[in-house]
Amino acid sequence: MLIPRFSIRALFVFTTISAGFALILRFAAQGQAWAVGISWAVASLALLFVFLGFSFLVAYWIAEMRRTMGPGQTASSPFAASGPPKQLVPPREPE
Repeated sequence: MLIPRFSIRALFVFTTISAGFALILRFAAQGQAWAVGISWAVASLALLFVFLGFSFLVAYWIAEMRRTMGPGQTASSPFAASGPPKQLVPPREPE
């Protein structure tokens, strides 16, 4: 499915959190020290997520480049053998 499912409850929670953060930003604009600290913390966390996402994209790009430029690999099972395994206890024939 291309369109994600959102419930009205989730949208209300998001709206409430956004309104609370907007209130904190208002207090920060008025010069409240605690609000400035929270604003910097949230901005730092957002910047951290952006940096981690960018780092992942760079690592993914490097891995893809190594995969496409390297020798071709054939898929095989590490458990495959040339024949069935030797049976330690041979099966009994029905009587």
